[in-house]
Amino acid sequence: MRRLVLFDVAGTLLGVREGVGAQYAALARRFGVAAEPNLIDRLFPAAFRAAPPMVFPGVPPDAVPDRERAVWEGIVRRIFAEAGLVPDFGEARFAAYFGALYAHFATAAAWAVHLDVLPLLGTLRARGVRAGIVTNFDSRIEPLLAEVGLDSWFEAVTRSSAVGAAKPDPAIFRHALARHGVEAAEALHVGDSPTEDVAGAAAAGLLGVLVDRAGRHPDPPGGVRVASLAEVTRLL
Repeated sequence: MRRLVLFDVAGTLLGVREGVGAQYAALARRFGVAAEPNLIDRLFPAAFRAAPPMVFPGVPPDAVPDRERAVWEGIVRRIFAEAGLVPDFGEARFAAYFGALYAHFATAAAWAVHLDVLPLLGTLRARGVRAGIVTNFDSRIEPLLAEVGLDSWFEAVTRSSAVGAAKPDPAIFRHALARHGVEAAEALHVGDSPTEDVAGAAAAGLLGVLVDRAGRHPDPPGGVRVASLAEVTRLL
């Protein structure tokens, strides 16, 4: 019997409304820059993968949000530089654009809760199974979860920039297990990344569950693939 289910957030619980490219481009138009949404969508994955992890050893906690923001500014700048659009902004307007974009993605307007989320959370609660978050998202995640109405479902948020380890490092999963007071064999972790979520969880001794709603991935080594969060109930 599993006592705890841990969840990733972006891509697992929440999806970006209309896609990243559509939202980046819509906001760019407000700053007088015409960006192609499909191009942004193509450039985003590589820029995101190239960014450093949200881990800042030795940085005082009150300085961490500025470091997180700088990581995201680097991602967005790289995307628009590769699209050839940074000169269209100029430095002052790009800074204003990024500030508006960063604030926007901290709100419910940017995100949609996947339809299979609340039914599973309700089932877990009815069965007495606890729930928590393990995420590489930045410190905007706690207020964002509250804004989309999910915060009350989770005992705790274990965030990479707060604990000093980022998925797939097994240390972040071990930190979450200790925080919840649960052994690895009593927990599973659900996420949308075969590497960060499934392999990372497996390295810490948890069952990793890959939620693959679009059917893009093969069955992950050392884990289980599901097409919907509804299937998680059979793994409890």
